[in-house]
Amino acid sequence: MRGVEGNRVGVSIDGVSLPDSEENSLYARYGNFNSSRLSIDPELVRNIEIAKGADSFNTGSGALGGGVNYQTLQGHDLLLDDRQFGVMMKNGYSSRNREWTNTLGFGVSNDRVDAALLYSQRRGHETESAGERGYPVEGAGSGANIRGSARGIPDPSKHKYHNFLGKIAYQINDKHRIGASFNGQQGHNYTI
Repeated sequence: MRGVEGNRVGVSIDGVSLPDSEENSLYARYGNFNSSRLSIDPELVRNIEIAKGADSFNTGSGALGGGVNYQTLQGHDLLLDDRQFGVMMKNGYSSRNREWTNTLGFGVSNDRVDAALLYSQRRGHETESAGERGYPVEGAGSGANIRGSARGIPDPSKHKYHNFLGKIAYQINDKHRIGASFNGQQGHNYTI
């Protein structure tokens, strides 16, 4: 954001700030220490707020570049206008990496309670490269037998991600509301 990235940009989900990413040079190279921030599946997001510039009151201390707040889906987002209960089902396919995306959600909303339960799954493969489309590749052939950066086709891989979101809110009166949410994810990447 404006030339600033990483821990200098505050990231939050539903207003809850995410911790900075950490890197432990001793364990990171062995894959034993995950240094990344929590990410969220776009299928579970209803809105994204972006605030530019340093504003430690709203985006947290150290957020020199600004802040990004992901607002997740709520129960009323899954309903038709005149209903109190709704179901959402979405399926998608990306030919770029042969990825299937499946999302299932349930929502309840009335004068007092707003609740949502969502699950999203992604299963795919490596991203295609230009080598498969006949673009010129340095070296002989398609580069299938070359190792390293000159390789014309990507290393075969598979991935699958599971994302969960549960939210419930209770309107006590006109001025008070209490709520709780759970957001979880599990991912696997395999190089074949």
